[in-house]
Order: sequence, then structure tokens, then C-alpha cells
Amino acid sequence: MLGIGSVRGGVLLVTMPNSVNLRKRLSVMLGRSNYPPVDMFYENIGPWKGHVREYTLAEQEYILRKNGFSILFSGTYHAMLETKLKPRFARCVYSAVCRLLPTLRDSLVTVAQKPSGWEPAMEDVDAFRKSMAGSVPEGVR
Repeated sequence: MLGIGSVRGGVLLVTMPNSVNLRKRLSVMLGRSNYPPVDMFYENIGPWKGHVREYTLAEQEYILRKNGFSILFSGTYHAMLETKLKPRFARCVYSAVCRLLPTLRDSLVTVAQKPSGWEPAMEDVDAFRKSMAGSVPEGVR
């Protein structure tokens, strides 16, 4: 988050793809990957510039709150609908489903308030251990 420490009490706008949008869910159900094409990643030269991980709206809010921000607005919207779904009929059906279930829209947006005196979050070994506790097999330390 470039420049985040320079404005006292500033407002942060975060947008990103929604990891659980309808198009990605349907792709997975059809046996396709919800990640970028493997050759794009495998044949990449230099540092990978794509997404390492995409988040859900709740995860995006969690990260901001853990870093001391107050959520002013959080929601979903369509940023990629026109480019990802060319047929008009498919866009209409997709939009109708997403009106009923907004969490299936393709993109996330959150506006957060930075408190005065904000400092970047420090590493927390106890929080790390707690987060990993469920993934470590019984009897392993």
C-alpha cells in the first residue's frame, strides 16, 4: 500500500477481483481453473506480477481491520463483466443472478478510514500460531 503512512487520517480505497464470483465458481464446476492460465505463470520471466491470492469481501475487511482501519463502505460491483462475458444474453443472466446474490459480483470495493497516529501492523507470533493451529496435524509441534 504505497504512500499509506503519509496522510494523517486519510481514506483508503481498495478494489480487487472477487475470488468467489459467479464466473469463477462456474469455471471450477466445469473442471476449469479459477487461476490465471498456467502457461502465463510458468513461462513468466522475472517476478510474477499477477495475483498470488484473491480475497473475498470478508477477508478484505478483515485485513483492513487488523491493520487498524475503520470500514466506511464495503461492497461488490461489476468491473469485468463486459470483458469476461461477451454474449449479451450471458451478461443479462449473470447480472440477474448477481442482483439476487451480490456476493457473486466480479469485483470488491472497500473504503476505509485510517486513524490518526496509525502505524503499520507488526508481526504477531501468537496470532500466526493461532492461525496455523487448524492446519497442523495432531501431535506435531
